[in-house]
Amino acid sequence: MIKAKRSAGGAVAAAALSLLMLGPARPAAAQRNLGGDVEPQPARPWAVKLGMFLATEGDMKDQAGEQWLYGGLDYFPNLRFRPLDGDVHFGFDAIWKSRAGSDFHSFSLSAKVIWPITDPFQTTRVWGGVGVGVYHIQSRFEGATVQPGGKFLLGVDFGERWFAEVNYDWVGGYTDGAGVGLNTNGITIAGGYRF
Repeated sequence: MIKAKRSAGGAVAAAALSLLMLGPARPAAAQRNLGGDVEPQPARPWAVKLGMFLATEGDMKDQAGEQWLYGGLDYFPNLRFRPLDGDVHFGFDAIWKSRAGSDFHSFSLSAKVIWPITDPFQTTRVWGGVGVGVYHIQSRFEGATVQPGGKFLLGVDFGERWFAEVNYDWVGGYTDGAGVGLNTNGITIAGGYRF
């Protein structure tokens, strides 16, 4: 009788200990998407970015100058499709400059894949990515042209909302109305806020 009570008490204690040990692990696994069928929606799927674009192509720098203004909007839909374990993001980016009575701008729509470089559960996180997009460009002697391009990204998250990002845009070239070969290759340095 005493042995039965001890073994029942031991079983209850072991079950309670197991629940205590497994209880905290379940939310962490759900947050890290390590199992289960339902992935939580991201709390802040949108991000706005502001910064500076630095043109790296010589003829475009001659016409418009090296430094342009930059603004962007990103959307993270939290898709189940994760190429090479990366997260798919979509973005709209704009660069613009006025010089000598002419307006220069480039608007792009892109799809990007982002991968963590450091532990994604730290407060400060480093990440990188690549993307492809379509660029609508206007320069001094060209009303509008559409070109394909790519992006190479590197960023740092400072907590859940604020981040900094550097990216390089490699864009297809074109010949403007004055016969000059141009492209809007360049480096963007920006700060962002997620909401």
